[in-house]
Amino acid sequence: MRDRSYQEELIQLVRRNNALITLPTGSGKTHIAARIMQLHHLPQLREAKAQGQPAKALVFLAPTNPLVAQQCMMLQNYYGIAARAYHGDAASQSISNWHPDKWAGELAAADVLVMTPEVLLHVLAHGAVQMGQIGLLVFDEAHHCSKDHPYAQIVEDFYHTAAPQQRPQVLGLTASLTGLHGLGGKRKKGKGAGAAAVEMTAGWDVQQRLAAPLLTVAPEHRDDMLACVPFPSNISVEFEDQGPAANSSAANAADEQQAQASANQQGLDCLDAAQQAMLAPAKKCELLLLQLQRQAMLQESGQLQLQQQEGADATAAAAADLACFAGKADNGPRASMSGLAKQVLGVRTCLGELGSWPAAAAAHLDLYKAMADSGDAAADECGSASSSHDEEDGSSADVAAARRVVEGQDDDEEELQGAGTGTAAGGLVDLQIAKMLTEDNIGDAPSKMIAELRANLGSIVSHLQSTSQQYPGIVSSSELLQAAAGMSDSSTQGCTVAQLAAAAPLLLALVSKAALLLVLSVLSELLLHGRPQQQQQLLQEAGQQLAAAGRVSQWRFSRLLRRFSTQLLAQVPFDTLQAQVWPNLPASLAAAAWSGPPLLSPKVKTLLRLLAEKKADGGLPHAWQQQQQQQPDDWWSAIVFVETKLSALVLTKLLQSCPDMRSELRAGYLLGDTGQGGGGGLSMNNRAQAAVVSRFRTGQLNLLIATNIGSEGMDFQQCELVVAFEPPTDVTQYIQARGRARKRNSEYCWMVPSCPAKTKDNRRRPIAIEQHRANLEAAAAAQEQLAAQLSAAKRAALAAGAAAANQQQQQQPEVLQPDPEHCLLTEQGAKATLRLAQALLAGYCAKLPGSDRWELQHSSLIPC
Repeated sequence: MRDRSYQEELIQLVRRNNALITLPTGSGKTHIAARIMQLHHLPQLREAKAQGQPAKALVFLAPTNPLVAQQCMMLQNYYGIAARAYHGDAASQSISNWHPDKWAGELAAADVLVMTPEVLLHVLAHGAVQMGQIGLLVFDEAHHCSKDHPYAQIVEDFYHTAAPQQRPQVLGLTASLTGLHGLGGKRKKGKGAGAAAVEMTAGWDVQQRLAAPLLTVAPEHRDDMLACVPFPSNISVEFEDQGPAANSSAANAADEQQAQASANQQGLDCLDAAQQAMLAPAKKCELLLLQLQRQAMLQESGQLQLQQQEGADATAAAAADLACFAGKADNGPRASMSGLAKQVLGVRTCLGELGSWPAAAAAHLDLYKAMADSGDAAADECGSASSSHDEEDGSSADVAAARRVVEGQDDDEEELQGAGTGTAAGGLVDLQIAKMLTEDNIGDAPSKMIAELRANLGSIVSHLQSTSQQYPGIVSSSELLQAAAGMSDSSTQGCTVAQLAAAAPLLLALVSKAALLLVLSVLSELLLHGRPQQQQQLLQEAGQQLAAAGRVSQWRFSRLLRRFSTQLLAQVPFDTLQAQVWPNLPASLAAAAWSGPPLLSPKVKTLLRLLAEKKADGGLPHAWQQQQQQQPDDWWSAIVFVETKLSALVLTKLLQSCPDMRSELRAGYLLGDTGQGGGGGLSMNNRAQAAVVSRFRTGQLNLLIATNIGSEGMDFQQCELVVAFEPPTDVTQYIQARGRARKRNSEYCWMVPSCPAKTKDNRRRPIAIEQHRANLEAAAAAQEQLAAQLSAAKRAALAAGAAAANQQQQQQPEVLQPDPEHCLLTEQGAKATLRLAQALLAGYCAKLPGSDRWELQHSSLIPC
């Protein structure tokens, strides 16, 4: 590939010096890095290998698995560089178990090692690779080098603590200048600050952390760059309710809309009340129980001494009776209240933002499916019974169709992990666990925590009492009486610790059941609107099935309710669903009338119509799609960025369900590879991510619905439309997402409500959104001006041939010497700082018998 004039000038300027290169998205920053490798590193590396001498490695870091795969492919296919990709996907390789000899072989075999920063952090911490063995270290999306990001840990704990002659050349690449002014500040004690190196680097900006002066395009080459780089135009699209549901009478439109909006709002209010009065106290109870367990374990081991007046006796009693619930449920793993609350919130968000059908799909795909799938390997009699019910119910063609489409026919669907099953990092340094540990605490005095536990359990009892009166099919008075047996009143103030211990697991199990059935009740009210007998029958059967199952874990509750969510989705034929958006398409014209609340929100309808219109204006002839001919040079594709994984999944399933449009808008979703432990998280593994990206690039998919994982660095040359379903939160997100529109005359679309919305989120009000957009555009322009100013000062020194050592001396202090009390070094070169030690210890504990990735059992509970 030929160098453009501005690229050639930067390549010659940088040579073997450290540099932080900032250029717009699509301007070829990766090309500059590859050419620096070819001109200044690869000849010496290959010569050393040919002579059998040790050679310094070239390491290219990228923050996500899809970006690692893309950059590795670019180096291989376009530059002829022998690059290898390394990431933390446990499904493909177990990097954490590699011996140093294995890494030595990788260094000898590859010209460039492309990896996530977690992988490099892991091998550096274990001493498998030393900083002195690296000749060039490239940080793609270098703006992440701040706070506790792995990028920052690599440079703070390994680069700046190495002797100057052992440090590699550093090359940072970014389109955003976030972090140039010491963002992140000084850490507080107990929040991961521990090591002296961290304290000394607090307040550094990205240039100082990377020891790399900022460079951007020279003024004389700016016009050349602008001619080569497409900049999408900003457009706004208003969304509003465009009339009643398809096939309804115009005369009754106003009354229908008012009644339908009321039904929808009632469902939202019901779920909000459950979150505030039931799930939030349940989360607090769960935390209190876990903290009491930790205190008891520490006291038993002699690591914690409690004064008598603070409740040492109460702690001992609580540990004996309460701690058992913090481990496992009677019949399987205990799903967390926090995870359940997140999943219910996900359904509520879909209901408020997307509509009733997406909310039902969200419940089916996440709340009722994910935890059920996690328990398949240990299915008990309840699970077997559930399977037989599914088969019986599957005789209905509508139900079977609903199951096929909503549960997925995509090639990547089998790679979708549900709640609690997010892929671990293959045993790598788990920074997610490290963050949990650094924020961990053992709570207040035991007497105060037990009092707080009483209060929260009392709140749960009160809400369950109200629920049993309003929805007797969800919680019966007999169930509540049994769960709260021994409590003197709903406030629980007269309860002993033993009574709390007996009631807590029963009440939290009842909360799980009530929450799951409450969501089913809300959705049945919307999708079976006007059919009270069917609603009552569905809830009655669901309640009876859970009652027959007895006292089982939340995982089993979810499994048993899955077939009922399938029945709800089957109430809406796909042609009826399509008619909500495109009433004049062939299948829509033959669709049955829908008399219930709108299945889709005005915002979703506007989005889908916008995509169809843009596709019609810029898409390929339909004949190409039918014949699947070779990809032409010019074709249409678009990306929609959403805030949550569940929204991406549900919107994709919605498009795949529309009979006449699924071949026009061929949608796929792209999610991150991490999920929240204990429930409430969806994820895709690396193989699924790579498959979706490949299908989007080749035109098999022309619409990608993605979370932020798709916004950074991904190169989609044919993308001509990017839609921000929600406004970007900051200038970095705005620059990165906008930069995915790489085609000439592309557009970046903001979705704006046509009238002021009654919402607590000011970002979603029309005037605020337009002001927010103006602020982001101004911030992006200010960043560009700042880059030009900083670059001009450094450019003169580099052009004059100033020594790199002199520049580094201006940018950084001498070698950082961490406090020996906060840093452990071994003779083999392994190193553990305070924050790394937490992650390493968590990884070790996760491998102990009887423990999982998120919790470590008490020693007395670990089987021998």
